[in-house]
Amino acid sequence: MELKLEDSSDICEISCIIAEQDTENRIKECESQKSSEVNICSRALLQLPLVVFRLTWLRVLWLTNNVLFDLPQEFSQLLHIEVLGLAWNHFTEISPCILQLSNLKLLDLRNNQLKRIPPELSTNCKQLQYLFLSNNLVSSIPMQIGNLELLIEFQINNNKLEKLPVSIGNLKLLGSSETAPSDASCNFFEGNILHYPPPHVASMSASQLAFLRQEWEDLSEEHRNQLLTGGLNACHTFRLEVQYLNKCYTVEASAATLCELKAEIWRLLRGYPSVELPNLHLLDTQSQAWKTVTTLEEARSVSKMKIFLPSKYHQGALEIMRNFDHLLEEVQDKLNTEDVGRNWRAMASRLGFTDAATLSCWEQTGNPAKCMLHTWMSSQEASIQRLQELLQQLEQYDIAARIPVQVSEVC
Repeated sequence: MELKLEDSSDICEISCIIAEQDTENRIKECESQKSSEVNICSRALLQLPLVVFRLTWLRVLWLTNNVLFDLPQEFSQLLHIEVLGLAWNHFTEISPCILQLSNLKLLDLRNNQLKRIPPELSTNCKQLQYLFLSNNLVSSIPMQIGNLELLIEFQINNNKLEKLPVSIGNLKLLGSSETAPSDASCNFFEGNILHYPPPHVASMSASQLAFLRQEWEDLSEEHRNQLLTGGLNACHTFRLEVQYLNKCYTVEASAATLCELKAEIWRLLRGYPSVELPNLHLLDTQSQAWKTVTTLEEARSVSKMKIFLPSKYHQGALEIMRNFDHLLEEVQDKLNTEDVGRNWRAMASRLGFTDAATLSCWEQTGNPAKCMLHTWMSSQEASIQRLQELLQQLEQYDIAARIPVQVSEVC
């Protein structure tokens, strides 16, 4: 007798039933053998079979490459789980039941759609040694991550991070794994456009970790405790009037360290030069007294302030920004969209920027021309005349002709 199916959905339904039966049989086999490890990867599972919750002694569970969106609360019955593999599924958040697994040592959630890391992961799962969250949509890391003092590997590349919490500096074992040494071959944070640590810190994880560890050591013990317990909600929020060259901006910045505050202000203003961030000079508008801020606590003590950032740009670059500022955005747009030979890469080549990693990093920001121009303007070679020459060489005659010949005095 020939079996006829109405449509392809019938085939899918039968395939799912067969897969579920095969999975249940596999789990029952593990149950009979009292196995401490179960591997049910690549089974197109939409949910876990109930039989798995009978294996309360389980220590290792691999569920990679299925169609799971969540885990039921019953999952928290598996109290002895130490290794949980959930990569290549459809999780949008870390299920609450996972946060109750106090013996968890390895959690793999790569290639899902996670948007956040709950602070409870750091406070409830303190045995974690390996945390893999690459290729998700995470935009921030909670400051409480610093409580995972046993963490050896923390992979969170290719997310949407803009800054790293200074509390990562408290993770003394991070980067010590023999399988993933802390060097250029293991960039924990690659694929994120970070503004803190700031751009003068090398993009390698080893350099970023060293920077964060020094920043962490520089904080007072009271400040560290407040950050780790969430007492400061990761940072203090500043509402600032920022006087930058001949313009005034109102910005909101949040920071746990002074360097992070400076980095945040630079990001809000106009992107980064590849130089060390300048000091902050605060003007208390009540006393009209200027002072150079050397600690975050000093910044907090000024309730209303104006800030002047004494730039480390050279004279030529200051002239460009003061007299050519109204055209910079137009130049960036043109260089970002022009054909090969007239685009930002052509200008980068003429300016001597040939490092492939740097060019790739600029491209990932979505505004590579801006990154290139600001990097160049931090060099002694920057001048209005040189910029005009470069635009003419790239046949951008219309903009080159509009550059003012006479420049105003730079104070």
